Amino acid sequence: MLRAVPDGLVDSGSFFTSLWDAGVVDDVAYTVPWYAYTYALVYRADLARKAGVEAPATWDEMVPFFKALQGAGAERALGADNGWDVFNGQDAAMYAWQAGGSLLSTGGKWTLDTPAMVDALEYNASFFTSGAADIATPTFLDAQPYFVAGKTAMMITGPWVVGQLDTAAKKDGWTASHVATAPLPAGSSGSVSFSAGGTWGVLAGSGTPDASWKLIRYLTEPGTQVAQYKAYSSLPAVIAAWDDPAIKDQPLLGAFLTQLKNTRTFPQVTTWQQVATRIGKEMEAVAKGTSTAEKAAANIQSYADSIGTGAK
Repeated sequence: MLRAVPDGLVDSGSFFTSLWDAGVVDDVAYTVPWYAYTYALVYRADLARKAGVEAPATWDEMVPFFKALQGAGAERALGADNGWDVFNGQDAAMYAWQAGGSLLSTGGKWTLDTPAMVDALEYNASFFTSGAADIATPTFLDAQPYFVAGKTAMMITGPWVVGQLDTAAKKDGWTASHVATAPLPAGSSGSVSFSAGGTWGVLAGSGTPDASWKLIRYLTEPGTQVAQYKAYSSLPAVIAAWDDPAIKDQPLLGAFLTQLKNTRTFPQVTTWQQVATRIGKEMEAVAKGTSTAEKAAANIQSYADSIGTGAK
């Protein structure tokens, strides 16, 4: 059990909304955001320039963009996450939000067999059926070497990748001359991603709650958040910290800031990871053509209903 965040400890409005909301249950805050991340597009800018195309802004532009990157020399356009697991389920959640859907009703019931989920599953499958992504590869550890080598030309991923590509390329400055970022393409309801990161809380049985809360308040001060970014490349959960030149002057981070302003939290129920894993498995069947998106959405709903939402 966690203690409620004391009134006045921090300003909830200083954080990205979805990050703060992730720690709120029944209108009571139990955690304070620490660092943030979300997903955006990371792509080979050099190949896009060669093809004469710009990053896709909508779903309809995605596959044509992929084809252009392949025409410019990429073996596959998208280095897709294909573990067919909880992480793929998270992707489907993003796409369902972008299509105007939700995952839970206001009454706490799963809402997964919907037109929005069908659209999300078909959209994801189009990456594979178009030939832009490979069903079999790359695996998670292959993603960056493939990207650097031109075996793939885009990833839908988090900001940590940006700081790792020079190492993968074994060349300082490779990222600056070869890579660009962009927010996720918009579906019928816009460009929506998920928010994630780290949070702080204080256990109900803590013997030193006052000292713990003071530490948490210090860790959420803009100056501390900037220092943490400089030391560990952890992106700030406090919006004001993004105005510091150390972060603001990093052009590849701009897309992540834009995206963090338009994010949602995954369902705050204990069975979400199980449901997300099932979504991932159903996504595989649709991508491989062994199931339809309509059947997959129905299967996901049936499974989610069978396990419920768990205890609060």
